[in-house]
Amino acid sequence: MIHIIILSVWLVLMAIAWYLAFLTLRIHYRATRSMQPRQHTTHQHKHKKISKPDLNKSDSAGPWLQLLTVVQFDIPTAERLVANCQHRYPDKPVLWCIEKTLWDLERDRY
Repeated sequence: MIHIIILSVWLVLMAIAWYLAFLTLRIHYRATRSMQPRQHTTHQHKHKKISKPDLNKSDSAGPWLQLLTVVQFDIPTAERLVANCQHRYPDKPVLWCIEKTLWDLERDRY
């Protein structure tokens, strides 16, 4: 009887471990997938083309991942927020807009 209980507990613990491994891989997959620039064909800006963050540069990858974390990896929302900042401040670089968006979100959170 004790062997069945031990086996059941072991199976439950293994199932939990597999589930946690699955969640970790899924989060990692989404994070690496979100670092690749997306191609949009549905919405074009009329006035000027707004450049998306160049995620291959190491200086913007950190703030971009922070922004994705704040918006819960909702890539279209993050891109829209940065694009709005770029539209408001066209002379500022993309990294500045990402950091400004992060600052605005943190300020409005509380």
